[in-house]
Amino acid sequence: MAAEHQTVYRITTFFSRKPGLTDEEFYNHWYNIHGRLCAPWVVKAGILGYKQFHTPPTLRSALRPPDRPSTPLAPTSLTSLPPSSLSPAGPGGAFAESMALQTYDGGADFYVRSLSDFTNAFKDEYYLTVIKEDEDKFVDRTRVLNSTVGVERWVVRDGKVVVGVENEVGEER
Repeated sequence: MAAEHQTVYRITTFFSRKPGLTDEEFYNHWYNIHGRLCAPWVVKAGILGYKQFHTPPTLRSALRPPDRPSTPLAPTSLTSLPPSSLSPAGPGGAFAESMALQTYDGGADFYVRSLSDFTNAFKDEYYLTVIKEDEDKFVDRTRVLNSTVGVERWVVRDGKVVVGVENEVGEER
């Protein structure tokens, strides 16, 4: 009998490093210290997974068009772009030209079966006394932490098409 499909929610929170920390200090603390503190809490809370998404300035600047600055929350409207940049043949294509890269230093992804598992985890005494205190050592609390929640839907996974789309003319997967 096939396993019943169960929805898994992904919650992503974006944040910035505390002023005064170098990129190296921030990423080292977040992964090697904070990650180890979080692991038992994540498991206890019934959270299926926790990933860190490190976004150092060198990577963010590699995708940013030279004439467009990174901004915390100022996406470029496609209507404000010159028509030539809206063509895939334009410089970098429409997607690259319309992309406004965020200035966050990272994001944390949490995977849960129940949104209440996630919200209840942040009421846990261990979070309040250990993890939150550690976050104050490396997270810039003066900037807004932006979050989103949703479900992932794979289209291509491990290099293979996983939805019914045509791979080549007449060859449906």
